[in-house]
Amino acid sequence: MLKTITIKGKSYPIAFGHSAFFDFGEETGQDIFELFSIAEDDTRFKHNDFVKLTFYAFKHGALQSGKDFNLDIYEVMEILSSELGILERLMNLFSSSFATEEEKKAPGQKVKTG
Repeated sequence: MLKTITIKGKSYPIAFGHSAFFDFGEETGQDIFELFSIAEDDTRFKHNDFVKLTFYAFKHGALQSGKDFNLDIYEVMEILSSELGILERLMNLFSSSFATEEEKKAPGQKVKTG
């Protein structure tokens, strides 16, 4: 699902979707079912893995919105460290990408899958 996130006044398209999950899985060996369980308990997500997934979410967000993507993973890490609270906001976007329409209508509740 394509979203936009603003960091330090700059907006970035971001897509925590199947394309990003596929690329992440190809790099790390994790499959989408592992990501489903991590979405329910984000304390299991390793920082490096989350940075990699976010890199692919930025990449596929740019592609889906028709923009060029010319960041490398180190530039994404710099963006992520440029503003307090950004990792939490991104984790919320990641978790909400697994939410059903019913769960999206119930704000303030933890996202559950399956």
